[in-house]
Parts: sequence; C-alpha cells; structure tokens
Amino acid sequence: AGLDLAPGMIEQARKKAASEGLPNLRFGCADWEAASFDVAAFTGDRRPSCIVCANTLHYFCSPQTALNKMRSVLVPGGRAWVLERAREQSVLTAVWDYLHRHVIRDHVRFYRTGALLEMMRRAGFAEVRTELSLRKFLWRGKAYTSVTLISGVHA
Repeated sequence: AGLDLAPGMIEQARKKAASEGLPNLRFGCADWEAASFDVAAFTGDRRPSCIVCANTLHYFCSPQTALNKMRSVLVPGGRAWVLERAREQSVLTAVWDYLHRHVIRDHVRFYRTGALLEMMRRAGFAEVRTELSLRKFLWRGKAYTSVTLISGVHA
C-alpha cells in the first residue's frame, strides 16, 4: 500500500504498478499530519508491518506529528524506515535549509541526523539507529547525493 498527499503522485504510482504487473498494490491520498487521517479506513484491519518515508519528512509542517502517527499504525514489532537528506552531510542541503528558513520562509526543513534520530525516539520507536549514510558524486543522474537511512521499531 502507498499513501501520498498529492493525487498526481498516486496516479503515477498506480500507472507504474500496472505497468510492472503488480495489481495487488493499493494507493491512496492521505495526510499523515491531519488529525482526521484514519489509516484503518485505507488498510482495513491489516495494519502495516513496515512504513517507508522516503525523502518526504522535510516537507511536513510537523514531522513529529507524522512520525507519531506512523508509529501508531504499525503492528507491534513493525519497523519504520526514514530516508532523508542529512543537513550536516551536504553543503547543498544546508544551503537549501537556509533558503527555506530565511528567504522562502516556508515550513520545509532539513534536519541533522541526530535530530532525526531524536524525533524517532520521541515518537516512541525503539531500537532507533542509522542504517546507512550515503554520500556520492555523479550518482544516478545527480551531481551529488547525500542521504541517511534511519529505522525504528514499534515496541
């Protein structure tokens, strides 16, 4: 199952799943930060055992709210994976963070790895750890890529 805030992304996911011959995947629009968001309405009585939040946490107005909700819907023992750009690993990410905070003045924020780990712990995840930190030049069509992968378990 896949959730996204943007209907256009859901449509793209549906098309991709169909072209890959994956008819059992379900996709829906939802806002992890909305108080009215009820994952059970989307998943039925089958709570997920894994949630992947890939390069999106920086867009949330309240990433802590989103992480709290993600933990609340996981089955006990389920794992959440957060893939994000870590501000301390890239000058470009630090510049983007500065621009969003002080020039654009929107809610987009890029966090340090330590802050991401702490948010996961505050959400109630156990066994929170950095699984991978990746820094590469000229990789997959990008001049520079820098990401960190963090996981935590619903205990």
